[in-house]
Amino acid sequence: MMFDDAEYRAVGLTKPQNGNISNPPKNQYDSPEQLQYDADGYTESSANANRLSRRYGHDLTIRKIIQTIRIHCTAQPLTPADQPNSEPLQFCHYQFPNNCGSHRFSLIENSTQTALVYHDRTTQRNILDQVQDNEYAHPGLWDFADQVSVSSPYPEQQLYYQFSGQTAQAWVVGINEKDREQFGTLYAKAVNETLACF
Repeated sequence: MMFDDAEYRAVGLTKPQNGNISNPPKNQYDSPEQLQYDADGYTESSANANRLSRRYGHDLTIRKIIQTIRIHCTAQPLTPADQPNSEPLQFCHYQFPNNCGSHRFSLIENSTQTALVYHDRTTQRNILDQVQDNEYAHPGLWDFADQVSVSSPYPEQQLYYQFSGQTAQAWVVGINEKDREQFGTLYAKAVNETLACF
């Protein structure tokens, strides 16, 4: 599916900084209509509904958020280009307008990895959704690589320092089921509210 740049102009109320970007032809966005979705998350299989199959954040909406960030943002380097055996990461910050929640997201990516990071103002946390990697990541929480940061008054700056190697990683280790539900719900609601922009 290709996204027309013009349909996103009203979202940011500014001319896109990177209007030439488009989805690679290999990307296919199949609609998961069989999923039972609500604002708090959805269950992947209605026949086998349990807490382990609970997902947070709708696939198609997450992909639209990512595409919008790509259109309206000029990527900045996040990791040094001189790291051996490692492709550098780039990142962008984008805040959606008030009419769809005014939520702040960052996109971190290179040719093999994509992560969408939600900056939650109430908990002052970064909620990282690893959307693509060399393993099994896909949009929505919780996959193996999805993470939550420790609390910080400046989540975007903390995110930069975490990935650029200028400070120790400040991610919560061994997140419990209650926290998964709490932060998953925060992420899913932000994603769901942002849908009003599309």
